[in-house]
Amino acid sequence: MKTEVIQYACHQCGKIHEMPAIRIADETMEKEVLHAEIFRTICPSCHGENAIYYPMAYADHARRFLIQLIDPSEECEDPISEFLDEYDPEEKEEILNHYELRTVVSSNQLAEKILIFEHGRDDRVLELCKVILKGTLASQYPDLKIRNLFYTFRAAQKEDQFSIETDDGFGQAVQLPEDLYEGILSDAIPKLPEKLRHTREVDEDWAFAAMGYHPYAKPLKS
Repeated sequence: MKTEVIQYACHQCGKIHEMPAIRIADETMEKEVLHAEIFRTICPSCHGENAIYYPMAYADHARRFLIQLIDPSEECEDPISEFLDEYDPEEKEEILNHYELRTVVSSNQLAEKILIFEHGRDDRVLELCKVILKGTLASQYPDLKIRNLFYTFRAAQKEDQFSIETDDGFGQAVQLPEDLYEGILSDAIPKLPEKLRHTREVDEDWAFAAMGYHPYAKPLKS
């Protein structure tokens, strides 16, 4: 774990304070990252709680994946490689060549990617499943204003699900159709162009680009 001290302005009183920021977290901090606890701090002046999001990375060395939370407003050609300059050269080379690497832009996406890789799922397949399920749900429930679907795992039922985020927050969940997942994994993924199969940015825009009909897909970074 690596940390640094950053400054923040309290969302409630506006006073400037300092807080420790986790630059690189590992699997020993899984709970704190999944529940976004590492981004929360209490203002010393007004005692208000703040959620301060900052660029950081989560590395699971046992399962060999690294997910970087980036600031989308900052232009960088290769944010993960630049971020890994904080590692020694040999460790950086090991991560770049032998880890699954992803960039995300929100704490919800960060938590989702961790769960996906921990449960041995392919996030590319899941993003394609989401697009298909969102279309199905929209046709079945036209009044349901769906913003996002997020992968989750219900341990008690040993069941993979998607939590539904609407304009009103998180509501119901839908079970992951295993036949849909397996079909995409075996039939669609191998047929994708190399650039799409090996990108570090796998999200809804990636899914639309993979399906070939999204006119506003972002340029993909390899």
